[in-house]
Amino acid sequence: MRKKKVAYNEPQAVKVKEPTFAQLESSNVPRTMKDIKQPAQLFLAYGAWEAQLGHYPEARVAYQQALEKEPKNIDAFLGLAELSDLEGKKEQAEREYLKLVAEHPESGKVRSRIGRFYVSQRRFPEALVQFEAGYKLDPTSKEANLELGVVMAELGRHQEALTHMSKSVGETAAQINIAVILRRQGQQGLADQYLARARQRDPNGYQAAILQASHSEAASANQTVNRPAGMAIQQVPMTVESKPGIIPESSVTPIGIEAMH
Repeated sequence: MRKKKVAYNEPQAVKVKEPTFAQLESSNVPRTMKDIKQPAQLFLAYGAWEAQLGHYPEARVAYQQALEKEPKNIDAFLGLAELSDLEGKKEQAEREYLKLVAEHPESGKVRSRIGRFYVSQRRFPEALVQFEAGYKLDPTSKEANLELGVVMAELGRHQEALTHMSKSVGETAAQINIAVILRRQGQQGLADQYLARARQRDPNGYQAAILQASHSEAASANQTVNRPAGMAIQQVPMTVESKPGIIPESSVTPIGIEAMH
């Protein structure tokens, strides 16, 4: 029995009709800087990208261009302060951050950034002042609770740290976070107690957090961004109460919530 031949038609190229000059003229595609609706945001994004690449002079120019468009843009001033920090100009960076705090005392973003600056230098009492102020501005903020909790743990205020971190990443991960900090401080016995509580409370969540920690450490090792060493604050983008993240034990490079920058 002969097989019936099946007709096969080769796919035809799709013809795209090029737009006319009149259509281009009437389109919303920006053709000059004047046509961009939010040029400051464009410069901010470019500045952040250049900073990540370690191109600090180019990043500074971009942030200054953002300020030319929006002279009171807080993000641009924060970017300039961060650049001073990255360039090793710590005193200048601190002056810039403190100036922003004085001008914008009700800005949680400013409080957070200067707090992280202090954390990067392990100046925890000064970081605590800023994080407490940020927390009071928004007690429901997961980020503010995490930042405050981690610094409290560093200062030995473990129960308060557990309360705040639990609001952000869940109690199991909060206990592991505290254990990691205690281990770094050489308090192995107390660290083991917190790890045991975490395992007993939620065995599955504990295993997930430990697995995430190993992945986070690998990611930290592969990061090429030039950042000053400091304490890492980790928050995995998962359901906060189920499988949160932890602070990788050996990592000093911020992941997730960028503790330093």
